[in-house]
Amino acid sequence: MDTDSGVTSIRIGSINTYLEPGRYAYRISYTFTDVALNTFGGQEIYQNANGNQWGTGFDRVAATLRVPASLVDRLNGDAACYQGPKGSRDRCTISRTDGADGTSFTATSDGALGAFEGVTFAVGFEPATFERAATPRTPTLWRLPFLLATSSVGLAALAVAQVRRWLARPRTDAEAAVRFAPPKDLPLMAAADVWGVAERGPTAELIAAVLDGEVRFTTAGDFADQYVQAGPPRRVTRGEAKRLRAGFVAEGLAEVKDDTTRKLLLDYFPAGRIDPSHVPHALTEDRRRALVESLGLRRAGGSGRWFVKSYVLLLLLVALSTVFLWAMGDHWWVVWVVGLVGLLLLVAAAFRMPTGGRLTEHGEEVLGELRGLERFMSMAEKDRIAWLQSTSSAPRLRDADDRARVKLYEPLLPYAVIFGLEDSWADLVGADLDGNRSRWMLGGASVAFAQLLSSVSWPRPGTRASFAPGRRTLRQASTSFATGLTKFSSGGSGRGGGSRRGGSRGGGRSGGGRGGGGGRSW
Repeated sequence: MDTDSGVTSIRIGSINTYLEPGRYAYRISYTFTDVALNTFGGQEIYQNANGNQWGTGFDRVAATLRVPASLVDRLNGDAACYQGPKGSRDRCTISRTDGADGTSFTATSDGALGAFEGVTFAVGFEPATFERAATPRTPTLWRLPFLLATSSVGLAALAVAQVRRWLARPRTDAEAAVRFAPPKDLPLMAAADVWGVAERGPTAELIAAVLDGEVRFTTAGDFADQYVQAGPPRRVTRGEAKRLRAGFVAEGLAEVKDDTTRKLLLDYFPAGRIDPSHVPHALTEDRRRALVESLGLRRAGGSGRWFVKSYVLLLLLVALSTVFLWAMGDHWWVVWVVGLVGLLLLVAAAFRMPTGGRLTEHGEEVLGELRGLERFMSMAEKDRIAWLQSTSSAPRLRDADDRARVKLYEPLLPYAVIFGLEDSWADLVGADLDGNRSRWMLGGASVAFAQLLSSVSWPRPGTRASFAPGRRTLRQASTSFATGLTKFSSGGSGRGGGSRRGGSRGGGRSGGGRGGGGGRSW
């Protein structure tokens, strides 16, 4: 007998001894330790009786398992026998015999066995019968595709989203000429989309509606007690902005003259409330995209609808693969780390997928005009006045000419929101606009225009228009994911049961379990 790489070989007879034809009996005695296996809802002895590697057949194979009287009450009544080549599910006979000193199970082959065929039996016990029991593991090659799927699916989705985003990028980076007027007949919602910050479009439209006198800001509740400005105007904190938004509503949204703008504002600001966490309905995003496409600014498509529809399935695949691998008995930290990486990649892909197609030639021209306007609005005030004085088509401004300055600058406030310049422009024209209490002031509360604009246009990192499909997808995925896990768990998954149904319950096969092996001639 010798052992090599964990495999024990027993040699019978001698290479130098010739056996005459006849009948010979050999008794081989050996001891197994820790042979119990964990299954779903219990434990079992799952044993390969003679092995499936014999090059010769057997006329008959029988194996007997004796259970001592002390363990008889731990039997759960499950027992099964399998015969045939490795992997076969053909059943054979297993009988139970009860006696005073215990119970025995005898598995017997049904007929002769051919070469490389064997008998495997399994007997079930109640959970925790054996203190030490192994949990079967799926072979590495079977686990590898599932392990790779959890991360590769997310990586592939992110790559697709990134390529789509790259294809939708503007095709020109040429520096635009400075201009003091916005593009003609360009809706603010479309301007924000072309600029690449579609999430700021609704706020810009809201500010424009207030400037046109179609919408009014009014207080809700005892606003003066909630927040009262103290000291000179300043940038509000996140908490102050939240309290400010909670303290007023935008009235008159239903009275906005332009039909498309009215519908969009009502959808983006339900009940006149400004809620940064509000995710617009998919139809609202479709209406916004249709507006941009109807103006010839972007090519149709590119909304990633196919991605949104398949996203739930991809997310569910990662989740189920992770749970499946965990149930296989893999190292938990490897499985869950890989699963988490795949999940994060899918989330990133959802938020990177662009919501619009590429800019058209006209869209590129409009983008150039917006870049020129942004250059004008981001200048220092003295440089801006100097540029206006040197441009023949521009109005003349003097440092002390506040009325003319407000007349020129006030219509540009929505674009300050689009360009992210609301802080500097609120300070620039805020003092002059604060005097018009009928438009900007909220009842008797002392709130400066700069603080009002800051609270309305507070950066909303989680509500970008390009993020909305991702957030909607995640919302749908959470429901589908919970449903999938419920169905999966109802099917009998669980860590304690190992990777299979259990041989004693009919889920085994010939060649499975412990023991086995085979033999060959000298």
